[in-house]
Amino acid sequence: MMRAAAFVLISASLPAAADPLGLVDYDALMAAHPDRTICQAGRLCTLLMPDGTDVQQDADGTWLRAGSAQSAGSFALGFALVDALRDQCPHALPGIEAQALNDGQGAMLEAYQLSVPERAAADVIAAWQALRARLADYVAAEPDLAACRIDPALAQALSEMTARDFWEPELTALRETPTLPTANFTIP
Repeated sequence: MMRAAAFVLISASLPAAADPLGLVDYDALMAAHPDRTICQAGRLCTLLMPDGTDVQQDADGTWLRAGSAQSAGSFALGFALVDALRDQCPHALPGIEAQALNDGQGAMLEAYQLSVPERAAADVIAAWQALRARLADYVAAEPDLAACRIDPALAQALSEMTARDFWEPELTALRETPTLPTANFTIP
């Protein structure tokens, strides 16, 4: 129960969008799957992917993942936020094991690459590095985070999300059966 709350707490910290690395072309997906695209008034659309991932476009044109299943995108955001917080506040997240975090990031990058096979591995890595930089800027701009005042519940959620026994089965499953690398949240 607490582990599921990890992503809820992280998502509450960041504004929304579906693909945190910006590698998914949603317009192309809609064109490739017109039978799985449901559009309502204006440009509000839901795309029901064959892999079971559903994404919705809001009134601003932002794509959001529907549902609560984990994806490589969720892990990318969580791991990048941990990196940004650890860089800003090296002692603020003492429960995070560095080797488990590094291994988790490697597994996430592999799962992400498998989820967007049309993209080169170098594109995935460059997008990951850009996300990490954006999150570092986000943390530095947020007064509480910049001052290392991290909500204890968020710190606990991040610690749990980066624990090997949490991410390993999830990312193993995502590597075995890749899904659209979406997230319910991202940064501006």
